[in-house]
Amino acid sequence: MPLLALKRTQGEPMNYEIIDVESFASSIDDPCEIVFMLHGHNRESMQSIMVRLQEVGQDLDKGRVPCIPDEVVLNDGVQYTYGYFRPSEPGQERSWTDSFYIGKGGRMNRWLDHITGARRRHLNGEAPKDSKEAQIIDCLVDELSGKPAKAKKAAIDKKMVQRLYVEEETCGDTATAIAFFTEYFLIMRARDTQDLTNKTAGDRHCKGCVGLVQPKAFDAKDDFHKTIWLAAVEQFYKEPEKKQGKLDNTLLPGLRFIGLEALISNFDDTMTGLGLEKYDMRGLSENRLRLVVEHPTLHHISVSGAGEPIVSYRVRGSDAPFRFDLRLQPGGVETTITLRPTQASSKEKEAFKDWFEDFNIKIVDIDLKNGESLQSKPGKLADYYPGNFIQPAGGWPFYKPLAPDANGKKAPWFDMTQPDHPVACRVNWAGNKEIELTLKDAVNLITSVFGSL
Repeated sequence: MPLLALKRTQGEPMNYEIIDVESFASSIDDPCEIVFMLHGHNRESMQSIMVRLQEVGQDLDKGRVPCIPDEVVLNDGVQYTYGYFRPSEPGQERSWTDSFYIGKGGRMNRWLDHITGARRRHLNGEAPKDSKEAQIIDCLVDELSGKPAKAKKAAIDKKMVQRLYVEEETCGDTATAIAFFTEYFLIMRARDTQDLTNKTAGDRHCKGCVGLVQPKAFDAKDDFHKTIWLAAVEQFYKEPEKKQGKLDNTLLPGLRFIGLEALISNFDDTMTGLGLEKYDMRGLSENRLRLVVEHPTLHHISVSGAGEPIVSYRVRGSDAPFRFDLRLQPGGVETTITLRPTQASSKEKEAFKDWFEDFNIKIVDIDLKNGESLQSKPGKLADYYPGNFIQPAGGWPFYKPLAPDANGKKAPWFDMTQPDHPVACRVNWAGNKEIELTLKDAVNLITSVFGSL
C-alpha cells in the first residue's frame, strides 16, 4: 500500500519534496528532513493531500497566513480549515504567532461557532467557559465589543477568526481528508503545540489514511529529539495502521516533550517552591520511554499508563508511598494531578493501596490564593467516598484526590504556565462543595494532608 513522505530540505525558501517511500533505507536518507508521512489505500487521494501540505509548509516558512476571500461562500459540505488569532495592530499583517486555535469545518458557519457562544455570554453577562480557548475568545469579545456592546458582529469576527484553506474543487472523502490533515499539520507546525489551545494535536486517522507530523520545535541537533523522531519514522514505516502499538503508546506521547524543555524547567521551579522534588523515572519498568531514549536532563519525564506523557514529583523529605504524576494532554499546556505508587512493583502497589485505604485525615487549614481558607475534614479517607476510590480494582492503582468521588473523568485540569489561575474543583474530604483552587493551592493541600507518614 502507498506510503508518501514530505521532505523539507534547505533552500531559499525551504523546499518541500513529495517522495514515494518504497523502502525505508533507500527512500529516507535523512529522517530529520521528513516533516510528514502519509499511509493510505488511494494514491490519488494521498497525492492531493500531499500537494496541499506542500503549499501549507511553504506558507508557514514564509510567515504567510492565507485567507479565503469573503466572496467565497462556504456552503454546507464544503471542507475548509480556519484559525483564531489575537487581533493584530492596525496596518500589520496577520501572523501565525498570534494564532491560538486551529479548526476544521464542513458546515457553513462552523468557523464562527466558538465566537457565537462567547458573544452570547458577553451579552448575558455570563462567566467564560472553563477551556482556555473559550476564555481567550470571551476576553477578546469583551475587549472588542466594549461595554455595552458597540462593535458590529462582522467586525469582531474579522478581527479574530480567519478562514485559511478551502477544498472547494474536490468533494467527498478526498476533500474531507485534505482538510483533516491540513488541520493536523497546522496544529503541529504553525506554532509549538503548547502555544495553541487545541487540547489534541489532531487525529492521525481519516478516510483510510493515517499520518505522522514532525513537531515544529524539532531540533535535528538535539539527540533526544533526533532519537525519538527517528524511532517514530521507522515505526510508522513498519506499522502505519496499527493502533495502540508502540507508535501510539510510546513514541507519539514521547514526541510531546519536544519543545517543552523550557516550560518543564520553569514548572520544576514552581513545584520545588511548593515542597516537591523531581522524581527520577529512569529505569522504572512502567516508563516505556526508557526503551527508546533517556532525556539528558529531564529525568522525571516518562510515558506510562495509557500512552500518557507524564512529569513526576514527590514530596521532598517524605517517606509517603506515592508520587505526583502530572499528565499532559496531546496539545496545550494543561495538566491534571494523579497520585501513584512510587514504583509499579507488587510491594509498592500494596503499600500505596494500604496507605490510602487506611488513611486518617488530619485537620489542616490552607490559605487559598483568593484570600479564602479551606479546611480538610477529619476521619477515615475512605468514608468520604461512596465506593472504591482507588482505581482500578486490580492492576496499577492510582488516586485522583481532587476529582469528585475520585472520578478521573471529572478531574480538574490546570495550566502549567499559570499556576496561580483558579480552577473549579470539588474535593470529597475538604467540604465536598465546588471551590476554586489554583495549581499551587492544590499541591499545597495534597502535600499538607497526605505528605508525611
